[in-house]
Amino acid sequence: VFVQATEGSTFGIVPYVDPLNVAGVCGFVSAGGNIGAVLWGLTFLSTPTYSDGYMVLGIVVLSVGLLGIPTIRINDTSHRGRKASNKNYVVNNNNSGCAANSLARAQEQNLSSAL
Repeated sequence: VFVQATEGSTFGIVPYVDPLNVAGVCGFVSAGGNIGAVLWGLTFLSTPTYSDGYMVLGIVVLSVGLLGIPTIRINDTSHRGRKASNKNYVVNNNNSGCAANSLARAQEQNLSSAL
């Protein structure tokens, strides 16, 4: 149950990271999850006890979280100035998955190239 909740919270923010490039962000999140699973599996196999593995896990997560704070920048607000009635801005925000958002991106490119 907790794994599913964690995955849901991770993929729940994907459409908000970069609304115009949701498919790319979704790909990076998916690839990171697979790489992380393999690395943590190897970490637990290489430690003598599970408590040592969890200690390593906690230290790495805390370190990466603290190192990531200086990289947070919110400079690109170009998507906020557009109105919902603008037909060139089509983004599917109902969290139905990466495929639907990729389709919305393709529709947006077709609309902008037609103008």
